Amino acid sequence: MWEIWRLQKRARNGPVWATSSLLLILAVGAWPQSVPMCAEDRRTDAAQLEAPLAELVSWHAFWYGPEFTRRYKAGMRTDTTVVTFGDDVVLFMAQAGIMAEFKRLGDGALRAWSVSLIQQGSSNRREVADYMSLHVHDTNGGASRDSRFMREPAARSPGSEAPAPPPPCQADLTLRLLPLRVPDYMEIGEEPAELPSLLAIVRDDLSLTVRACGGTASAIVPFFGSQDPWVFVEVTKKGGSCDVEGTAVYRRDEQNRWLSAPKIEPSEPGSRIMKMIGSHAARTVSVP
Repeated sequence: MWEIWRLQKRARNGPVWATSSLLLILAVGAWPQSVPMCAEDRRTDAAQLEAPLAELVSWHAFWYGPEFTRRYKAGMRTDTTVVTFGDDVVLFMAQAGIMAEFKRLGDGALRAWSVSLIQQGSSNRREVADYMSLHVHDTNGGASRDSRFMREPAARSPGSEAPAPPPPCQADLTLRLLPLRVPDYMEIGEEPAELPSLLAIVRDDLSLTVRACGGTASAIVPFFGSQDPWVFVEVTKKGGSCDVEGTAVYRRDEQNRWLSAPKIEPSEPGSRIMKMIGSHAARTVSVP
């Protein structure tokens, strides 16, 4: 069943996800504001970043509106600071007004995680320091991420120890901003291969809610892409003790499995996201 979920805004204007309040940060120290430069084997080439970045910003502009990309200019070459630690790759582009976060998968590919705004007049150096101040050392001296990056620990045999992640490092490079476009799957209405597995977990969430509150529940699942950071789903719950209409957010875990949505976030029927879901609906799920 949906648990408590908070949608925060970054300190200096921009949407960013915060995890469940059930997760805690154990602050045993703070990252220094300066981050050492990455060795060659930990650097990510510009060519590996340009296309995933354009896809992520295109996706965000599609759902949130083009005003998000007012300083993103196709063809512009922008100074970029890339911070790497663990499987996180974070891009700071103050000139373009964007901070983008990716996860590096086991095969080396990058999965989009989130994107937020950088206030005009800021700098990459300032943004890196601000970002790293949100992170803390754990008791073993390794990197313990803030709540956005905390996840369930991997199962391991008794007595074994999880390897400590390498310390964070940064690299400076120049990225060429590629043109933005409406995602192809939205234009042609292509059902993704992952749709059946998402429909199954959406139905499970609806069933749990109906059993707890009574009444009926339905959900509209839009088209989505395999690299989208998350999927917005419109949920309507009627009757019983918990009527609500809003959106639920579905993410994948590191094994590409769908995670149950923590909460239905109430939304105005005329909101942009609700309109976009309705006009790009792939399937509807109803319970009972």
